[in-house]
Amino acid sequence: MAKLDLIAFEIAGERYAFNIADVREVVEVLPIMPVPETAKYIMGVVNLRGEILPAIDTGLRLGLSNTTIGENSKLIIIETAEHKAELLVKHLPRVIHADTGKIRTDISMMESKIPPEYVAGILEDEFLVILRPEVIMTGGSK
Repeated sequence: MAKLDLIAFEIAGERYAFNIADVREVVEVLPIMPVPETAKYIMGVVNLRGEILPAIDTGLRLGLSNTTIGENSKLIIIETAEHKAELLVKHLPRVIHADTGKIRTDISMMESKIPPEYVAGILEDEFLVILRPEVIMTGGSK
């Protein structure tokens, strides 16, 4: 069976993940420079080795509570074909090796706290929601 590596994290008591192919790196929380008149979920921008990237409060972006910065908080640098951003998560992410056959992509009957367009699938045996980074960075309902 084919495997998919996921980087998993927790927000507001729920478990989420990104396909590790979309994750450039995970870094400590860097100073965030606020940017006025941006969406509520945009915390500001971060200078990552000379590259200016938006810092997104992942909890607010998903329509959940805001993510507070603590000693275990990290920034997950997500990179898709067209966008890059840093997403704040509260707890140190971990890697999960998932069987692709155990990922449910039909989410029509799923109850979730987040908008369905953000969801790529569900890894049921881990109770893990796999997110679509391109939607989180560019669109969606929140």
